[in-house]
Amino acid sequence: MITKELPGKSHQGLSIAYLTNISAKFTGSGGSVHVSQVAENLIKGGHLLFTNLPSEPGPFIKLTRRDFLNRGEEIGVFYIRIDGGSHNDELTLLRMSNAYAPCVWEVNAPLEELRTLGKSEELLRKSNMRRKKLARLVDAAICVSDEMAEYARDELGIKEIFVVPNGSDTERFSPEKRDEAIYDRSRYKVLWSGSPNYGWQGLNIVRELARKCRDKGIDDLLFIVTADGVSTDNIHYLGHIPYAEMPRYIASADLGLCLYGDIDYYRKFYFSPLKLYDYMASGIPVIGTKAGQIKMVIEEQRNGLLTDNAIDDLIDKIQFLKKNSALAVEMGTRGRQAVLEKYNWGNVAIRTESILTGVIERHKADRQTQPQRMLTQATSNYWKSTLSLRVYTGLLRRLAGNSRNMVMRAWKTT
Repeated sequence: MITKELPGKSHQGLSIAYLTNISAKFTGSGGSVHVSQVAENLIKGGHLLFTNLPSEPGPFIKLTRRDFLNRGEEIGVFYIRIDGGSHNDELTLLRMSNAYAPCVWEVNAPLEELRTLGKSEELLRKSNMRRKKLARLVDAAICVSDEMAEYARDELGIKEIFVVPNGSDTERFSPEKRDEAIYDRSRYKVLWSGSPNYGWQGLNIVRELARKCRDKGIDDLLFIVTADGVSTDNIHYLGHIPYAEMPRYIASADLGLCLYGDIDYYRKFYFSPLKLYDYMASGIPVIGTKAGQIKMVIEEQRNGLLTDNAIDDLIDKIQFLKKNSALAVEMGTRGRQAVLEKYNWGNVAIRTESILTGVIERHKADRQTQPQRMLTQATSNYWKSTLSLRVYTGLLRRLAGNSRNMVMRAWKTT
């Protein structure tokens, strides 16, 4: 356990303001899985978590925006989830309640995801400008992929960058969850899990794959998908399966498909797919699209095969793994071991803790100059349009002598 002495407090562990619009209450969405797992494991590690969400469950310290101004000195670091929407970006302003505490963004997605919601290019342009301005208040970024690290560095201008991929829960997802009764035991079971609402997750590829197999007279394969649809002789639609119930459906399959189609709203594949790590934790081999983190992990761990999504290539590789069952088992075992050793949520929390601790230490070393730099930014016309004078005055009460006088002079002259 790490002991940190924070301004005005002595606390065993870090005091982290974990700010997001997604509750740590587990709901099964990708975002809620990430938030709940990171929060749960940080708390298990002995760290104190503050939240901006009034209904957050568990041992969080719940603060309103006014509370942040009154209790900002209790916070050792601001850790803010940044995703494909702009709402969380504004939470960065709360770091102004304690100029001595650094701010770290957890970068999950670019704002270009707004295009998938039908938002205008003008709104996207303005949102990107806003995000880049807010990034000036950020000391470091923890990114879920190399592609998001490049985004944070090159587009947002954040200088200190770290990559921490997603993971899986090795107790929830396990080969021991296999249930032979839920599928047709006489056929080779190929599972696609994901959201049918996102075209790039490859459900259309699986449907075409099933059709092609049927046309070719390949009748020993059963494609299983977690989506609604009309089942046929070789594709079985499970409908929506809650994430908490997925472990037995994954572990009972022979092979997991991690396929992604073209992403037309952003220039490259940037995801850290949860399904990849849940397949691996469940001990099944993976056939994945040759892109981004999927390619990196499968090449590194040798837990499956890569594809260019061509239907004939997929058929060949599925049949290869079916015929070479010993190799498929080895791949599944290697995947499970990789998650036990590296790609698990406990490790994500440990790496996050280590990074936050390092950022805090470096921030403290520069403590004499850092507050003045942040406060100079706060006095610009940009910040004047964002912070009310009352909020601004609240910040001043936390500052001593020279800093306070400098800020007041700046406010009067701008």
